[in-house]
Amino acid sequence: ILPQNARLLDTKRCSFVVQDEVSLRALGRLNRPVRVHMELNTGMNRLGLQPTEVDGYLRVLKQYPNLQLEGVMSHLADADNELDDDYTLRQVRTFDELVDKVLAQGFRPKYVHIAQTAGSAKAQSRHANGIRLGIGLYGINPLGAHDAKSESLKDLQPVLELKSTIIKIMALKKGEKVSYNGIFTAPEDMRIAVLPLGYYEGVPRDLSNKGCVMFGDKAFPVVGRVCMNHTMVAVGDAKVQVGDEVIVMSAGPLAPNSVATMVRDQGLFSYTLLTGLSSSIRREIV
Repeated sequence: ILPQNARLLDTKRCSFVVQDEVSLRALGRLNRPVRVHMELNTGMNRLGLQPTEVDGYLRVLKQYPNLQLEGVMSHLADADNELDDDYTLRQVRTFDELVDKVLAQGFRPKYVHIAQTAGSAKAQSRHANGIRLGIGLYGINPLGAHDAKSESLKDLQPVLELKSTIIKIMALKKGEKVSYNGIFTAPEDMRIAVLPLGYYEGVPRDLSNKGCVMFGDKAFPVVGRVCMNHTMVAVGDAKVQVGDEVIVMSAGPLAPNSVATMVRDQGLFSYTLLTGLSSSIRREIV
């Protein structure tokens, strides 16, 4: 947030992560209550105060009575490392030492947080009383099977399903090609169905000729190149018609089109799959 835009912020409903003195002073000059979360750099080396900057930051905070230090935070860089937690443990130690310094200055932050979903299984901070649940909100375990702490997150259950509707069914002759660049050629006479979503909506283009969608217990393979707003699937002799619903991304972790399966079989990144779903897709909370 640029300092000149501080006056535009909704300070009644929102708290703000602030990691530098310039931004802190801009909020202080608003002369209205602002809740601040102080970000510390403990090893992510992306954002946050260096340990040597903490004292100066706290001095500025004391100059503005309207600023409330609601939280202190950092971010773990290597929490999903399956084989070695040393870097994570060093970050936590650094964090706790810096929080000690904040408390010694008389501040009493309500929230102290360092861990995301993966870190929640590993970060044994003396001060932390909250986590920033990210991919865990989707019910996805970010820790690999070889991680000793993976078991502690095993009860997470995927909740998201992506559904679509068949808008066209086409009969192909043997030898006919499908979609851009003709990367699929019908090996025999066959039927395909067209779905009205593609990589714009969040269906990875990497699933071209590889992925599948589910219709009941039947898996319909993706054929041809996934388009911006359309995906084609082979439906064989299944009794499907225009208007039928299919599941593009299944909640069941063992399904052939689940996030876990796509990550394992197609080399995709679970975070990109989930955050890549377009805001244009209608959401239905269940």
